[in-house]
Amino acid sequence: MSCIERILTEARDLSRDDLILLVNKLMEGFSHESATSSPKKMIAPRLDCPICHSNAHVVRNGHKHGKQAYICRQCGTSFVTTSNTLLSGSHFGTEIWTKVLEETLRGTSLDKTVKSLASHGCKISHSSLFFMRHKIMLALEDMQVEQPATVEDVVEADETYVPESKKGTKFGPDASRKPRKRGTPASKRGLSDEQICICTAVQRKTGDLIVKSENRARPSSADVVDIYTGHVQKGTLFLTDGMNVYPRLGKILGITVMNVKKESASFFNLNTVNNLHSFIKHRYIEYRGVATKYLNRYNLVFRAAYRQRTTIGELADALFASRNPKKVHHYGDVKELNLLTI
Repeated sequence: MSCIERILTEARDLSRDDLILLVNKLMEGFSHESATSSPKKMIAPRLDCPICHSNAHVVRNGHKHGKQAYICRQCGTSFVTTSNTLLSGSHFGTEIWTKVLEETLRGTSLDKTVKSLASHGCKISHSSLFFMRHKIMLALEDMQVEQPATVEDVVEADETYVPESKKGTKFGPDASRKPRKRGTPASKRGLSDEQICICTAVQRKTGDLIVKSENRARPSSADVVDIYTGHVQKGTLFLTDGMNVYPRLGKILGITVMNVKKESASFFNLNTVNNLHSFIKHRYIEYRGVATKYLNRYNLVFRAAYRQRTTIGELADALFASRNPKKVHHYGDVKELNLLTI
């Protein structure tokens, strides 16, 4: 195999952004002026037209907000490199969005993320960052639909609880309860309708995990069946704390449900899922609470961040490079789409 063939073989594994960077670096050897000195001099790939889906008549058409613009001479459509992607309509580039994704998975609050971005020369408002973060979480929801979480082999399942939160909501005279300061304990002792249940199941060692909320206080057997159906493989050993809603799940899904409290061997424990609960509670404190209506979005962030089986760059490529107009979420979607209403 020649050097050129070997380089081409290795280049196939590079992401789109890395390929563009590689081409620009190669061009530096043929020009005294660096091709990466300005966004306008970046070599951009030819894209398909978002309307007629052809690139035969697509030509470059200047720049818009520092992004390469194109026009399709066949149908007259103008678009930029981020059209029909998660970054559609944003004035910020992939680098800033990747930084927001990184801070989101790290559990950094919005205020601290604003300061972090400002230190890198990017001034962004709290509200703009809020919408960027939630658009990322909506993209994670889309990814969850395409690639559902699945667990198998040995799985530990348990529940954790967080207080109901109406963070960001203005209370009117007809509100169901009076507003309270963050950190105020629930008015009722023990488990009550003031506590939101987060059902969790985590595969031991390097497997996937499931994190989802569907009810207040203790979940019913119907809740548990709805959460885990389609996500737990047949034949799985499902370890629980003995709550009476799980035996029905075992019969429906064809899995073996065992109560660790009735077993003496050290193998039967819930250490992994308890560690996940500690991880969630720590993030919850860092966020200073999460509005209950957005809780399932954050549950997907917890899932992505807990074991982080892909790098930030790989996840960014999967989220930002996908071109699907049905997955372009706007500000209205952030406020209304897939909210948890319980």
